[in-house]
Amino acid sequence: MDHGPLLSQEEALLRARTTQEGDALHVERERRDTRDRLQSMIEEYETALEELKSSNEELVSVNEEMQSTNEELEASKEELQSVNEELHTVNAELSNKVEALDRANSDLQNLFESTEVATVFLDKALTIRGFTPSVARIFNILPGDRGRPITDLAGRLNLASLADDIAHVLAEQKPRERRVTTDDRTTHYRVRMSPYRGGDHQTEGICQSACKFGSDAILVQLRLFCAD
Repeated sequence: MDHGPLLSQEEALLRARTTQEGDALHVERERRDTRDRLQSMIEEYETALEELKSSNEELVSVNEEMQSTNEELEASKEELQSVNEELHTVNAELSNKVEALDRANSDLQNLFESTEVATVFLDKALTIRGFTPSVARIFNILPGDRGRPITDLAGRLNLASLADDIAHVLAEQKPRERRVTTDDRTTHYRVRMSPYRGGDHQTEGICQSACKFGSDAILVQLRLFCAD
């Protein structure tokens, strides 16, 4: 078998040296490439670590905000609960006042219906605000007459000085009484006019009542409601 011409010793050494140098260059290149890749991986790792650290800081900040928001919500819940309890208390008080007012209105309505005292409540313009059933015996008055001036209604009593008496009561803030008769002069009445005062004790109109003479006990009841 022919292996070609034999190399001299120098040629063999030169070829071996060339091969070694080529191998060394190849190893060096691989070493540099590996080092570059490793450096790149280190930089990427450091970047990822910084991003992770930044994300962690953001999560901590968000958690603190959520905790603060939760505390505010708890405080708001306690405030709402306190307000709700106050509203329940106020509602209970209002309910009690409404019940008391209903009872008072019922008592007053029963008194109006049972008393023989004819009473009419007027505002400062002499407009009818309310009246007891007995008023129908003196004035031709109907439930629908609320809101009408009393001077528009015909009556059975001789009340020629009614307007002057009312003006005097409003000016002096004192009650005034008169003895009057029916138009046929068969029955005598005691007519009493008093200031009608509201809840603030300010005069809002006139309370005019009339009862037959001899009804003093009833007149005492009247004065409980129409006292000055």
